[in-house]
Amino acid sequence: MARRMTIRTAWQCDAQGVFIGETIVQEDPLTPGTFLLPPGCVLHAPPAFEPVSQTAVWQEGAWAVHALPPPEEAPVPATPDEGAPSVPPSIVVPTPENRPAAGAHEIAVIAGGQWAVVADWRDTAYWLADGSAHRITALGETPPENALFAAPPELSMSLAEAQAARIAQLRAAWQAAGEAPVSFTTAAGHTDLYACDAASIANLDAMLAANTQAGSWPPDLWLTAGGLPVSPFTWNDLEGLARTIANRAQPDYAALLVKIAAVMAATTVAQVGAITWQAT
Repeated sequence: MARRMTIRTAWQCDAQGVFIGETIVQEDPLTPGTFLLPPGCVLHAPPAFEPVSQTAVWQEGAWAVHALPPPEEAPVPATPDEGAPSVPPSIVVPTPENRPAAGAHEIAVIAGGQWAVVADWRDTAYWLADGSAHRITALGETPPENALFAAPPELSMSLAEAQAARIAQLRAAWQAAGEAPVSFTTAAGHTDLYACDAASIANLDAMLAANTQAGSWPPDLWLTAGGLPVSPFTWNDLEGLARTIANRAQPDYAALLVKIAAVMAATTVAQVGAITWQAT
């Protein structure tokens, strides 16, 4: 059975805290015993005052009664044919029966004595691209368009897990930088990329060792990094490729150690995530 909506009287103030009239408010369905208050609305009744010469003002959590300045001479009211409204707008008293329907992340509240449907994302957690976490606490507040409603995977790790994962990624990136293919031009003028991973280097060394005494390369071909054959590929080309690989620029091992030290010194997962390998 749906819980019966509770409503009660509240007192509405303007932006300066001046009492302007009574209204009714409804109980917060998320927090029974509390009420959904529009801006400037309070649940404490003002003290008795004479409206002709006094006004009640809500200041710093309490009512204060102030004397009004002497009234100025009132202007002559406009006659109906001069455009003055003669009939006040109709007011519908809000009741549970005429409460408007509210969609997802919306709620119907009473504001200014009338029903209004406002956004209700209260208690919704979201994350931004920078990893910062946020939680909505007020009616009318909505998440930004780029909000993430689940923590980024790296933020769900513990600090130790994030550090271990980042160190492994740094080592893999450093190794991949050292195994990047090299460009080599054969004696016949063919330029292409050739693999430099450990297995490819081992194969090249083995072919050189096996044919050094003869000083020739009978197959007269080699494979590019993409697996395509290059022919002619002479003994001199084989030796030239070996020299090119041996003389290639190596990624800085000291730089890897510096980055790993920074990961170990990080105190938050976000700091760990900011440390990346940039091959040079």
